Amino acid sequence: MKAEIIAVGSELLTPDRLDTNSLFLTEELNAIGIEVVRKTVVGDNRDLLAEAFRGALNRVPLIISSGGLGPSRGRRSPTFLAASCAAMMRFCATSKGASAAWAAKCRK
Repeated sequence: MKAEIIAVGSELLTPDRLDTNSLFLTEELNAIGIEVVRKTVVGDNRDLLAEAFRGALNRVPLIISSGGLGPSRGRRSPTFLAASCAAMMRFCATSKGASAAWAAKCRK
């Protein structure tokens, strides 16, 4: 199976942040026989984000997104993507739990 990784966040387009999540995800996917054929970094821009996901939907059966789901109230990536791409989205319960724990820690 082939996959693409889309890292979301304007901070990843600056020299101050590295996209280490994509490296980790690639290693894990390769370990279970999934070939990552493309990685994309997209800033917090709805049009560019929709374009990246629509393109990936035409190329591969599996898209993994990292970022854009942080604790800030303005981020609505999952809802926006589901509506703009008319795609079924599945969320990993482990990731969701880890994200919620991280968000709660950040609010303290």
